[in-house]
Amino acid sequence: NAVQIYQGRHVFKIHQALKNPNRIIGTDIDHFFSLKYENGKWILEGKWEGLKDNIRAITEDNNGDLWLGTFNHGAIRVTPDYDHITKPKKVRYYTNKDGFISLNDVLPFTYKNKIIWGTENGLYVYNSQTDKFEPFCELGKQFCNDSRSIYSLKEMPDGKIWILPSDNKKADIGYLNPINNGGYDWTYAPFRRIPEM
Repeated sequence: NAVQIYQGRHVFKIHQALKNPNRIIGTDIDHFFSLKYENGKWILEGKWEGLKDNIRAITEDNNGDLWLGTFNHGAIRVTPDYDHITKPKKVRYYTNKDGFISLNDVLPFTYKNKIIWGTENGLYVYNSQTDKFEPFCELGKQFCNDSRSIYSLKEMPDGKIWILPSDNKKADIGYLNPINNGGYDWTYAPFRRIPEM
């Protein structure tokens, strides 16, 4: 039987924590919350302080920092305090001054064990030395030159990388197929028959 473990308005995203797999982190409209599995049941740890935003994506880096993508406020980096989980040590917003052209639909994805970011203006990657974001061109110039939106990116076990825009009127749905020289072929023509989204 299913058991309700959280009651909110609209849970948009959940993430199983890597640092503590017994913890689920989630978004509920403009709140960020966590639940912890202890003694055979889920316990609501509460809403996290300093995070009241429309968060659309959650990923975690190797240091345990959480990287959050928002609907229209750029990216957020959260350094949790694991002794007081709802009171992060640090919350840092990354906006236009940190390298993004647009703050809409800034979403993190995992690619080859690193976090890259899809935006209305292509792919970005975080540069820890400058504490800023810069275009990510490893998948091809067309994905980092401000010519297409990237709303979803998924690396598959066979090496293909599926990429979807937020609006297929402005950019193509397709996948990158690895080729022998280390690059990729972009396959999109078969998907042009998909109706506008």
